[in-house]
Amino acid sequence: MIYLIKLIVAFALSTILLGVFIFTVDIKTMMDSIFESDYRYYLPAFVMYLISLFFRTMRWKVLLIPIKEIKISRLFPIVIVGYMANNLLPFRIGELTRAYYTGLREDISKITVLSTIFLERILDALTLLSFIFIIGLILPLSGFFDFVEESFGLNRLIIIFLFIFPFILLFLIIMLISYFPRNSQIIFSKIWSFAPENIVVYLSSISENLINGLMSVRESKKLFILFVLSIPIWIFESGLFFFIGLSFDLDYVYQNILYMSLYMILITSIVNIGSSIPAAPGGLGLFELIARETLIFSSLGIIDRSIAGGFATLSHAILIIPVIIIGQLILFFSNISFFKLIKSSN
Repeated sequence: MIYLIKLIVAFALSTILLGVFIFTVDIKTMMDSIFESDYRYYLPAFVMYLISLFFRTMRWKVLLIPIKEIKISRLFPIVIVGYMANNLLPFRIGELTRAYYTGLREDISKITVLSTIFLERILDALTLLSFIFIIGLILPLSGFFDFVEESFGLNRLIIIFLFIFPFILLFLIIMLISYFPRNSQIIFSKIWSFAPENIVVYLSSISENLINGLMSVRESKKLFILFVLSIPIWIFESGLFFFIGLSFDLDYVYQNILYMSLYMILITSIVNIGSSIPAAPGGLGLFELIARETLIFSSLGIIDRSIAGGFATLSHAILIIPVIIIGQLILFFSNISFFKLIKSSN
């Protein structure tokens, strides 16, 4: 019943956001821009995304080393299946599916695997926020802050603080847990000590597995490697946006290819942080709105809203549709039912 309510809420939110997206563009102009885009750039755009997923697999391998040494060739299909599930299911349930599928294939704790996936999300957020900060030193972003200050009455320092503080706080908590596992376990035990004994035993087992999954960040060398591997993940994913931009002939908007590349990294960063809110499958609706408005901002209003809508729609389609197809093929040849996998993981 609770799962059904979650589904209804997610799809209702997605419908509202898609409604806002559709009713604020000229649909004919948007569809024309998609059909007139240069399809020769679609394949290199998706190849960029596949390479980013490969680097993501490499980083995940490093995170899993304290738990089990697993070959990249075995992890890469799991990553694809996990992203396929995220694209089809609301509230990022695909993360649970990836953890369950990994535990099933590699015979390791699913909770421990889930904690490494959570750590991935923190690393992603910190990397993307770093990109925004560095690009903000190179590109003129004062117009964005002026707009937000006028619209919401917030000082730009407060805006930056609200964006960055939650992720830094989470990362610091993770670091403390990884460096002081015994103390952390004691604190967790005290938190639920009031619960019945059988529940305490169950929660203690979960917290122990969660702590084990966070041990990767304990070594400074390994932590450095994790941050280094996070950079190409998002550089290559921004390559997808770059090639889709070329297919729409958007390069004329920017001073040169370098500026266009930086703006596409900025768009990638803002879109992924904004659409990471767990709601509709694949961030449907939210992704399109954020991508469209960020592209318009990056062009200082030169790009028409309907054309920007076409760019956002096509970018999202190339991000999710091929992964769904490849993920289904992986499960098909592994003789695994997607629906049974989802049911078991939940």
